[in-house]
Amino acid sequence: MRSLSVIIAMNAEAAEKAESYGAQPCLLDAGDIHELQNGDYSVLKQFPDVGSYLPVGWHRVRLDQLDPNPHGIYMGDNHEYGAYFVDSSGFGEPGESSLAVNEFIERVKSGYGYAIVEAGEFQVKIGVFDFYEPGSRG
Repeated sequence: MRSLSVIIAMNAEAAEKAESYGAQPCLLDAGDIHELQNGDYSVLKQFPDVGSYLPVGWHRVRLDQLDPNPHGIYMGDNHEYGAYFVDSSGFGEPGESSLAVNEFIERVKSGYGYAIVEAGEFQVKIGVFDFYEPGSRG
């Protein structure tokens, strides 16, 4: 099991790599949602690990305002924006503290970007992002 200090170091490294490669959240559209809901999870592999990096033109979305269901939302990170706490082992079951993949899929929304903001050994935290034109709003 990874220690907290190892996870923090890994996420700092992820942020550095994401910035150096110009990583962007994976922007989902209606077609992506349809594929996910029909069992094609390949789009999930496109979610970059950005750690704490915030790409230019994007801002984090407060999950407590976007999603009324608090189950599987961890609000204690990234300045209280929250993140979906999702099982990454493939063995998660509905109703556990982390969302099983199918539970997470039921909650994704078209028009938002998704990226891993923290990775642990068996779960990931997935942040939700919204795109804006730099200089148009903050």
